[in-house]
Amino acid sequence: MGIRFTYGYGYCYFVAKYFQENLADSDEETSRNQLYEKLKAISERVYNENNANIVIFYVFLTKDRKLINHIISNARQIFNESPEFDFDSQIQFLNRIIGPPVQVSLPASRPDENQQAYDQRRDEAGEEIEPNGDPGVGDVLYSSNIPFEQKLIIGIRYLTLMGQILRNFPGSLKADTKLDLAFESYSLGLRVLATIFILSQRDSEMLTRDIARILRDRMAFSGTERELMDRAELIVVEMLRNVTYGLLKRISHAVGLSELEDTYIEVAELRDNNLADKFVHLSIHLDHFEHFPKREIENVKAEVHGNNFSFQTLQDLVLNHLYLFPRDYSIQQWSGSTLNVKVNTPSIRGSEKKLLNG
Repeated sequence: MGIRFTYGYGYCYFVAKYFQENLADSDEETSRNQLYEKLKAISERVYNENNANIVIFYVFLTKDRKLINHIISNARQIFNESPEFDFDSQIQFLNRIIGPPVQVSLPASRPDENQQAYDQRRDEAGEEIEPNGDPGVGDVLYSSNIPFEQKLIIGIRYLTLMGQILRNFPGSLKADTKLDLAFESYSLGLRVLATIFILSQRDSEMLTRDIARILRDRMAFSGTERELMDRAELIVVEMLRNVTYGLLKRISHAVGLSELEDTYIEVAELRDNNLADKFVHLSIHLDHFEHFPKREIENVKAEVHGNNFSFQTLQDLVLNHLYLFPRDYSIQQWSGSTLNVKVNTPSIRGSEKKLLNG
């Protein structure tokens, strides 16, 4: 009678343990090489969530630099035909639609209550930081010919995989390994975001018409045809604004850890610390560091002057931080005056900050 695992993680752990023990104990080079090729093949097929978890457990058990290098090499192939998102040239079609950023308001609710509600939503969603693949598709190898949805899932899985490796072993991985993992995590996340924007710009007219039809036929929009199309365009902008914020948070949650500050500095130097990198660094600092990054916020604000979409993204990052983490009222006031944020009810906000976990 076979053994049935109730929890998928248990299955993945024991498969990883099998690879660890048999690769270490095998005296036959041919058998060992064949088994290692099977492990590499699993690492190339992370569309299947079990495969991704097997690899995470195996690296946790072994810190196998050879396999880590193979994972990084695989990640470099994902959306490799796309440039990285630059927060400038790829959003010009949106900046032609939206007007100057308006004042946004910080809700009066307590940050500890907001954090609790945020955590509860994540739990109820089944930790929905990972996309779900088609359960009927069990084995997908990345190539330029597979559907975009499958490419996207594989890209997000590799981003999470590299982040898990980086964050689990900040003190034991070699500096060059940490640098490679962080560098490619930044790059992959920004390539994913650029691809989404390139496709959205290509199909923007069709997408706008489809949204306009939904507004008219299903939501009884009562304005003029021009008002209808304007509303549909703004919905497209809002959708891409949410996507941008979401991808920045995926990168931050994947690789963010205060112990990796030196690695982030090296990555910035290697990548010329461009505007996209500054957004990533800012998101990481807001999520994982005690110090409130005033200077980083000011630097990004200066670079996005006249770039309304990117300024809104900056507002989103800082507003979300103040919503979830208690900060002194002086910091809230500074943020409000710097980023046109209305701050409410200072008396209920403390000065202790709880950093993100995981």
